[in-house]
Amino acid sequence: MDLHHIRYFLAVCETLNFTRAAEACNVTQPALSRAVQQLEEEIGGQLFRRERNFTHLTDLGMLMRPRLQQILETVGEVKREVRQFLTLENAQIRLGIMCTVGPTRFTGLLADFRMRYPGVSLELIEGMPAALACKLERGEIDIAVMASADGYPERLDLELLYRERFLLACPPRPSLYPHEGGAHAGS
Repeated sequence: MDLHHIRYFLAVCETLNFTRAAEACNVTQPALSRAVQQLEEEIGGQLFRRERNFTHLTDLGMLMRPRLQQILETVGEVKREVRQFLTLENAQIRLGIMCTVGPTRFTGLLADFRMRYPGVSLELIEGMPAALACKLERGEIDIAVMASADGYPERLDLELLYRERFLLACPPRPSLYPHEGGAHAGS
């Protein structure tokens, strides 16, 4: 069943005039009439009674009108949902994050993401790397920010975000390493 045929049928239902329906659909009247006839052939019965200047729905046409209207509306909703999905409008992303990820870099990343994709809703889910990897595999989260690329299932795609430099801080050497002959010498 062709969507154009359904749209043309519904236009004739609104106007009860093939010429005005063709104008509303931006097609020629013969093209619209052929499409309605093809729809009638496909359905297996007449949808309109055509009597000189008086066009009206048959019982079959009245039965089919709400069903075909629903089909057209459903297709429109599907198209809107697909567009919203592809353009990240009104999308929700469940983001797993390790509790040890540095907040300075991460909040900057989130702010940048929010500016680029204002329609996306982010739900943050905290966890340890192994638990987050399991949640990814089960579809409980969409993406995760974790440390170490080792030990994760091969089917997960991994991308390095950044490297962090860690330093060891300790008191000055004299208290860490006592001098020879100090209080602890010989003990």
